[in-house]
Amino acid sequence: MLRAQILSYDLADVGSVADVMRLKLEAESAIGNEAPQYASHIWIYGAGQLGRDTHMRAKSHGITVLGFIDRNPSLWNSSIQGLPVVPLSADIQDQIVVAVYNIGESLRNVRNVAGDRVVSYADFLLGFGRDMIPYWCLQSPYSPISSVDLENLYKFESRLDNQNRLEFARQLATRFLFGIEHGLPTTNTPVDEYFAGSNSEISDNELLLDIGAYDGDTARRFLERAASRSCRVTAIEPDPISYGRLRERLGTDDRVRTVNALVGENSGSAYIEPLGTVRSRETVEQGVSVPKMTVDEIIGCYGQPSRIKVDVEGAERNVLLGARSTIASKKSSWAISSYHRPEDLWQLPSFFEPSDYRVDVSSHAQRPWDTVLYFTPS
Repeated sequence: MLRAQILSYDLADVGSVADVMRLKLEAESAIGNEAPQYASHIWIYGAGQLGRDTHMRAKSHGITVLGFIDRNPSLWNSSIQGLPVVPLSADIQDQIVVAVYNIGESLRNVRNVAGDRVVSYADFLLGFGRDMIPYWCLQSPYSPISSVDLENLYKFESRLDNQNRLEFARQLATRFLFGIEHGLPTTNTPVDEYFAGSNSEISDNELLLDIGAYDGDTARRFLERAASRSCRVTAIEPDPISYGRLRERLGTDDRVRTVNALVGENSGSAYIEPLGTVRSRETVEQGVSVPKMTVDEIIGCYGQPSRIKVDVEGAERNVLLGARSTIASKKSSWAISSYHRPEDLWQLPSFFEPSDYRVDVSSHAQRPWDTVLYFTPS
């Protein structure tokens, strides 16, 4: 089996956890017998966060990145990370690594121009194996799965209906790099992110607890979807820069309460590196000190929400550890990001009893990115 075949599995043939585990074993054996070679000079298609990460990882392995290729004309003739940004051209003769989250259409378009000199970011990362992966939720066929995690995989699969069971299996397949170039989302679109699943309809007088509110993008979409209903938002954002933007955007809206705090497993204080991006997170000793609160504490202060959204860059488990009373009360539905760490997809559901909550698995970009777990009280 060639690596090209490993990366081009048809996700239509993946329907269960057992299928993924079988393919993983086959792929692990195949990759172990190959030593892929990459050009010493490359271009990266996509000047966003994924492209920039790919640049830094390539650079750390002695690969020279010549520049970024991007379809946005406003970026052309500019510089990102000290590299030029140019439009796609047939004159570019070096290898091109396509590094965009919704990779399907972009990969086809670039290959129409540059042919077989084009590889996906997944193919590129896999070529360097253990040094490059895991990358967020991406693993490789030779990434180990503990017996406890394997048990959790099958346990979670058993609580899903047929549609969600298929989606779960295909999520796993793309996380282990099978079919990464295939399988556009079959569930929901980016505009539905955090508002899908079995509790997608917004009723009167709802309160959204927005944990990881960033600049208010989710809160704004919630209020727009609620239309004229008397709905409200409690928006929690730790990064002082993003919190400033949140205040500018929604601070004058009397339906929105904003709180500059970090949500975690306990109360106290925390240090935040003020980046002003979606990558902001808690640090150990450096940064800006902000209050640290639990979900249970927040609800005691600001009221019982009808729904809770959590997107905190890999610290989702910590949020749930501080929300045990809220989860047990079964008074809120949850929408939780599950693509920041590989194991979140099958470990986070253990906080929600199967008899208490229905769960939906939904992609809002090409798998496995922007994957959200929706928990709705039974």
